[in-house]
Amino acid sequence: YASSGQKKYIVICRAVTPPDLGSNGYLTNLTAVYVPDDSVSAYKAATTWSVFAAKIHPLSAYTV
Repeated sequence: YASSGQKKYIVICRAVTPPDLGSNGYLTNLTAVYVPDDSVSAYKAATTWSVFAAKIHPLSAYTV
């Protein structure tokens, strides 16, 4: 969705094991990341995902 002329992004990642993001510079406008419920802690602790820890949520919390 867009807000104040700046695009915002929501990512849904269904991988149980957090994939390597490499450089995450392309995710600067990321507002939320939804991952498998049992993997939330793993994503929050993963090296390239940990910078988004506050934005990582269980997939069961995603609503359209």
